[in-house]
Amino acid sequence: MKRLFLMTAMAIVAMVANAQPEHMKAFRNVGVGAEVGLMGVGFEVAVPVVTNHLVLKSGFQFPKVTAAVDVEIDTKIWREQVDMLNNQVRRMNTVYGKNFPSVNWEKDEIVATADAEVNLSNFKIMLEYYPWESSNFHLIAGFMIGKDKFISITGQPDNETQEAYNNILMVNRMIQADQDARLHGCNGIPDLEDYLHFNIDETTYSVSEKCGLDASIKINKVKPYFGVGFGRSIPNHRVGFQFEMGAWMHGKPTIYSPYELKEYDEEANGIEGVGEILSKVTFYPQITFRLTGRIL
Repeated sequence: MKRLFLMTAMAIVAMVANAQPEHMKAFRNVGVGAEVGLMGVGFEVAVPVVTNHLVLKSGFQFPKVTAAVDVEIDTKIWREQVDMLNNQVRRMNTVYGKNFPSVNWEKDEIVATADAEVNLSNFKIMLEYYPWESSNFHLIAGFMIGKDKFISITGQPDNETQEAYNNILMVNRMIQADQDARLHGCNGIPDLEDYLHFNIDETTYSVSEKCGLDASIKINKVKPYFGVGFGRSIPNHRVGFQFEMGAWMHGKPTIYSPYELKEYDEEANGIEGVGEILSKVTFYPQITFRLTGRIL
């Protein structure tokens, strides 16, 4: 029994040692792959373009990662505007017999809970170069193509804050629409959004309608990719495995918001040093594990 086992083991070792990779035919063999890694999950299709040495592949990665963050927004200046509105309400009610309701706002800041969404969705097209016909080691180069909004931040404050905000808007519109109030110089207050500010570095942003946040970090839509890997996208047998390391170069990220203000409000709350950090992060790393299969 021991002799039989030894002979079988030796036969298997000999078969593996003498096994030669199947010669791929340009644009006639096809491989598929399912992957998971730092870019999330995805799939790809591969075809050889120069036998076993050069493989063209394309695919798609589609996840979006969302995390909740809290952003503090200074409302001191807005509070002054609300006090101005209440003065107009008292004047019209006392002197001119109106019945406008007063509004209440005592907070110097509000906390908005925002969703920070990281968009890893990309279409990719790559070339793999295998220096040796029988080697699993290869070099990869190509492009990632996706949306320019890499990180988006959108959010709203809590229900209590939103209710108070809506009440202030309602009273302000009542004053602005009342003919007697306008005749006596009571025109309400300007758009409330103009008095809710937050800073990123030395740039000030206002909130959007309904007291919400809207900002994003933008990168290049087309991103060159370089990497190295082990394993074949079109395996010699029906099923194979790949490991890949690399990075795509997205350029210097920039901060964008449709509510960016021309003038800097040094009194507003904010975050400093974001631009300095972003200027150093010009690439996104890639580590991928991939299960591959040959269908043709």
